[in-house]
Amino acid sequence: MALITQQNLERALQIDVTAEPDPTVTEYIAQAQAVAEGWCKQPLEHASVTEIFEVDQWESWYVTDRFPVTAVTSITEDDTLLTVTDEYLIYEDGRLRRVNGALDTSWSMFPNAVTVVYTAGYGTGAPSPFDTPPNDLVRGITQICVDMWRYGAQYAAQGAVPVSQVQLEGSDSLQFKVAEHPIQPGELSDAVKTLLSPYVRRRM
Repeated sequence: MALITQQNLERALQIDVTAEPDPTVTEYIAQAQAVAEGWCKQPLEHASVTEIFEVDQWESWYVTDRFPVTAVTSITEDDTLLTVTDEYLIYEDGRLRRVNGALDTSWSMFPNAVTVVYTAGYGTGAPSPFDTPPNDLVRGITQICVDMWRYGAQYAAQGAVPVSQVQLEGSDSLQFKVAEHPIQPGELSDAVKTLLSPYVRRRM
């Protein structure tokens, strides 16, 4: 289920779309979330994830592909099931720390040695407070959807660079006033980037 709703878009645009759900709005919402996930370099909806990894040198830290991590189902290293607190620690931002009691130790360096199964993301199925997407994330995706709604038809009809002048043979040229908009198709505004920046996947 998407992280924003038709009501989010209607409030932002201050309109009331007759059909609910409206198929065009549903498509815009899906596209807007996909754009946001592309910028954030990770899926954002809550889901179960399985990752297999190894480290290439002595390293006690690993960062998962997705965050926020809402739970760890299991971590297996070299076919041995690890125990939380005694053998690993997990942080909400996706950091996994390999420990041996109170001391750090290294993750296995054998190929594909570690399998971690965890859940991450926001929305339906996530535990509280992750079941409610953060306000800035909702605002960011909604603004992408607003831009699609407002300018999508214009871009589809005119392309990225609208025609501003036409020269007809035997007559003066016709000059058109072009409505300027700083955002081209596929681009995000600085405001949207700021809203989404806390959710961009980062590596150690």
